[in-house]
Amino acid sequence: MTKPTKSTVFGTVVIALVLGISPTGASASSCRATATVPSSNQDAAALSSTLCLINETRASHHLSALRLNAQLQSTASAWSKRIVAKQFFAHIDPFTHGTVATRGKASGYTSGRPIWALGENLAWATGYRGSPKEILSLWLNSPGHRANLLDPQWRDIGIGITNGTPVGSMGSTYAAEFGMRTAYAKPACHRVKRRIHGKIRRVCSRK
Repeated sequence: MTKPTKSTVFGTVVIALVLGISPTGASASSCRATATVPSSNQDAAALSSTLCLINETRASHHLSALRLNAQLQSTASAWSKRIVAKQFFAHIDPFTHGTVATRGKASGYTSGRPIWALGENLAWATGYRGSPKEILSLWLNSPGHRANLLDPQWRDIGIGITNGTPVGSMGSTYAAEFGMRTAYAKPACHRVKRRIHGKIRRVCSRK
């Protein structure tokens, strides 16, 4: 069994999609160990393979590679673990009502940023379908998840992988957290004449 979900957040607007489809085989890849099912939580090889596959796919569409971000990585890991531990499958926490946006803010990823966007893809699978290759294939065969993966605005990513599923069976649960943020721009400055200590000086004035 395989289940994916996708969510994108701009400010506080959330679009959630829940689908169940059968994955199809992915094309040849230069990424390593893509067909290997994760053996532990945050399996390093599975994380590396998932990121490699995502960036390889983006490169094939002339999109920039995503960088692992520590804040999003922590969020993704914690979220995939919570989904398995509390046995639910959603972008909104049924116990705390936390959302993709609140999790991003809690991690500090959006702090002090005037413009930001967050997105999330989720999936869980049993057996061989829990491998990075099958999870990516699953997402790419779902229009909503594919759009998230190939969104040109994303710059950062966090990937969470937890052994187990939200229905209590053996398998793998994935969370991909996408992010974009900008720094504060300095206010426009124009020079004006002012009398300071009896002398006329040009100083920076911001409206």
